[in-house]
Amino acid sequence: MDNAYQWVPFYEALADKLLVYSDKRDELFALMKKVSSEQPLMKYLHFEREDWWGPRHYQIDPFSVIGVMNRGTTDANRTVLAKVLAKTFDIKLSTPTQFAGIPTLDNRKSFFAGVDEIWELFILAVKVAETNSFTDEFKKAFEKAIAVSGNGLAYITMGLYWIRPNIFMPLDGNSRAYVSAKYGVTAPSGNCTGDEYVAFLDTLKAKIGEQSPNLTFPELSYTAWTQKDGKTSAGSRGASDADEQKQRAAFRQWYINNGGSPNSANSYASAIGKTKLKNGRAVFAVAVYDELNAAIENGGLDGYFQTSGGDYAKMEAVFDIESSVQRNDLKSGIKHYLSFLQSKGTSVVSDGAIASNNTPVGQFSDYRTPKNLILYGTPGTGKTYSSILYAVAIIEEKPFVDVKAENYDSVFARYLKYKEDGLIAFTTFHQSFGYEEFIEGIRPVVSSEDKAESGREIEYEVHDGIFKAFCDKAGAPVGSGAGVDLGIGKNPTVWKVSLEGTGDNPTRTECFANNHIRIGYDSYGETPPDSYEKGDNGRNILNAFYYKMQIGDIVLSCYSNKTIDAIGVITGEPEWHDEYAHYKRLRKVKWLVTGINEDIYELNSEKLMMQPSVYKLSISVSDTLQLLKKIKPSLFTQTVKVPNRVFIIDEINRGNISKIFGELITLIEPTKRIGASEQLRASLPYSGQKFGVPDNVYIIGTMNTADRSIARIDAALRRRFSFVEMLPESAILKDILVDGIDIAEMLNTLNKRITVLLDREHTIGHSYFLSLKTDPSIERLATIFENEIIPLLQEYFYDDYEKIQLVLGDNQKPDDSTRFIVKKADAIKLFGNADIDFPEYYEINSAAFREVDAYAFL
Repeated sequence: MDNAYQWVPFYEALADKLLVYSDKRDELFALMKKVSSEQPLMKYLHFEREDWWGPRHYQIDPFSVIGVMNRGTTDANRTVLAKVLAKTFDIKLSTPTQFAGIPTLDNRKSFFAGVDEIWELFILAVKVAETNSFTDEFKKAFEKAIAVSGNGLAYITMGLYWIRPNIFMPLDGNSRAYVSAKYGVTAPSGNCTGDEYVAFLDTLKAKIGEQSPNLTFPELSYTAWTQKDGKTSAGSRGASDADEQKQRAAFRQWYINNGGSPNSANSYASAIGKTKLKNGRAVFAVAVYDELNAAIENGGLDGYFQTSGGDYAKMEAVFDIESSVQRNDLKSGIKHYLSFLQSKGTSVVSDGAIASNNTPVGQFSDYRTPKNLILYGTPGTGKTYSSILYAVAIIEEKPFVDVKAENYDSVFARYLKYKEDGLIAFTTFHQSFGYEEFIEGIRPVVSSEDKAESGREIEYEVHDGIFKAFCDKAGAPVGSGAGVDLGIGKNPTVWKVSLEGTGDNPTRTECFANNHIRIGYDSYGETPPDSYEKGDNGRNILNAFYYKMQIGDIVLSCYSNKTIDAIGVITGEPEWHDEYAHYKRLRKVKWLVTGINEDIYELNSEKLMMQPSVYKLSISVSDTLQLLKKIKPSLFTQTVKVPNRVFIIDEINRGNISKIFGELITLIEPTKRIGASEQLRASLPYSGQKFGVPDNVYIIGTMNTADRSIARIDAALRRRFSFVEMLPESAILKDILVDGIDIAEMLNTLNKRITVLLDREHTIGHSYFLSLKTDPSIERLATIFENEIIPLLQEYFYDDYEKIQLVLGDNQKPDDSTRFIVKKADAIKLFGNADIDFPEYYEINSAAFREVDAYAFL
């Protein structure tokens, strides 16, 4: 057999081996889990994920096993995986090295849904191939498998094709188009029936017999791909040179749009463009994050080459590196390229039945910033400044480059307004910042109800940290000026209220009819007392109703200990109404929905609602609004916008990340966000509340690399964030001249010297010199050098003044009058003719900063 189709008997043999596990599924799952733990290319299966495999009853179907070899990756990687499966299942046939004619899975969805349905179809399909008879059982199983959400016709026919390539034809996009054009056969679509698929196969086989005798389905599938868009090249499916150019251009544009300089974009793109993987494939031909990341991991380069020492030699284990490629540009370029692939999930070439992204590369909406982003760079490169631009761009859903081009004062004014509205929050990490401040903690509170100081009690309450409080409010819509105003406040609390206990009663009916809530404790009188007896339950309830409950808060009407029958928003202050016989305390409410029967036990952190008439529930605003949207979607018209929200963390690397984030480090992943396909919640340790991070919350961190290198930050954090490097931009200073001193050129010279003497992570940012735009005087320049640049260099070089002199060009000056740092050797004047070898010491020459000639060697 032609080596290009050597995979056919191998795949059939693998299917036969898997058939043995039809009644030993637990054993197959355990086996695949073990193999996956030993092979980085199979990490995408994430067998450690309870939320993935629990619903599948910890079983894996045969199509998903074979799919391990059929993802958007290189033939070299597929051969590696084929060898792993051959060893695992004891297949004696030669391992395929070519995979002509095999449509591949979308890397974002690399296993099938419906374990039972797939197994049933698999077993019956093998019998069909043995008997050459399409039974009614097979047709029904085919229809059931297609009907499972997440499968579809293309995926199911692809799986059938893998196990018996000469019997079943895949209905991926390329094959469908080709058989229609070549043979005039219209392929079925959608949820087609088993009869329709079998009829298609019979018709196609007849047409092939007439026009192309002896042509096999694998040969037909391969021909269909080579004819797509005029392609005629041989070999496995991959990107052409033109596609690589498109990918390179898309990467450059992405880097620039996310705040990078055009020069750096060109340097990185050039370095990557000259580099190939060891298998000979150009890096820009790798359009899938998992593939490139797996190649790096297999080469022992975890962490994007951020190892200490020997980086260049280790990189050669994965890449064919040309001598003209600069190692730093390649290292940084590959790191950014990985972020590009990860954040966009895009590919120039649609490599299977389903395209990776519907938007062409280079035309995507650039406002879609990664959910978790860190701006890193040396001091003075505008990280905090840029975080403001990013925040506004995210909220307004605009490309970053467009917002950056606007007048900054206008952008900053909008930033302040969004911050006031609660759409943006800002904090700074430091060494003592912890989980309790960020997520939740326990705080002592002195009760304020008792006036006598001696009577006050210390209570302990669970207090939300700043990030949890921000997330809990993230689901609130913007009602001002557009659509329906729900009346929800900026920072609402969710309350439980009992309307005359549980179940149906006259008070409940009256409250719904007249838009208010009523509670009792009438015996206390119209005005709540100033003091209470110790242990009086009414104290907490009346304190909550009168002082803690606010207009704009959300109330849930308790119908039973698990269910609610109404959701409303507080619109009025407490009132006393003597006309009622009982339950005389009242607050007006705008009822958003009544007459419902919703179980909130799980949303309330699996807590039963308790007897007190009023208290705060363990339900976030976001969860409440999701519930409301499910019950009454008409409230959420397209004009009622649930906006993006941005949480900015300045100096993110100065905190203890593991201590601060805790379980949140997993919850912030884009796919684990609430509303995402793999949404995940964690039980918080103090409150027991089920907490997740909403999908509309973006996290932007800033990091000073001079303070701590990006290589040394928490590995778990690094994996979950995309990074944008902020470099000194001397071009911003290009028009600034101070008595003939070119400030832009001076900054370039300083940074080149620092890079040679130290590294590029300790260069000087352009923002130190921005004040010279409005005051280009020697006095202002002297102040900048004396008060900011010199202290920074002292920190960088640990008071090694000889190196500081080299950076400042003092070693080139003829005498001390223009040297910024002056060497002193006058110990005899100080101590007399002592018999001691005194060391030389250095002084800062303040007068030199105001001499124009002192800057001549910068």
